[in-house]
Amino acid sequence: MPALYHSDLEFNDMFALWALEAHSPDWPLYKSEDAAIAVRNKAVSLDGQISISHFVIAFDMLKTDGTLKQLRKPRPEVKPFTLTAADYHKMSSDEVRRRRHDPEFIQAVEALIATGQI
Repeated sequence: MPALYHSDLEFNDMFALWALEAHSPDWPLYKSEDAAIAVRNKAVSLDGQISISHFVIAFDMLKTDGTLKQLRKPRPEVKPFTLTAADYHKMSSDEVRRRRHDPEFIQAVEALIATGQI
């Protein structure tokens, strides 16, 4: 028996919540109009009262069986900025002045000062 829902609005709301709340973190890598249609159609084919989990399961099934193709690469991992006292002492005064408006640099320098390293 296919998924049950009271109205198209209810179905659309569930789909929107699934897509916006990152219930499937890989969705942005596959997101397209065709992929959205495929996920919605697969979710309807599942049993039970429509819920966000229908879209999670449908997406995972389509991704696993190769129906959905990844369109984008994942964002590169952002490494936190670190600064050692040795790195700071190697910097030219021009570089220190240039970076004085960089919040991460300022925070790292303040941490070095607070711990007595510079």
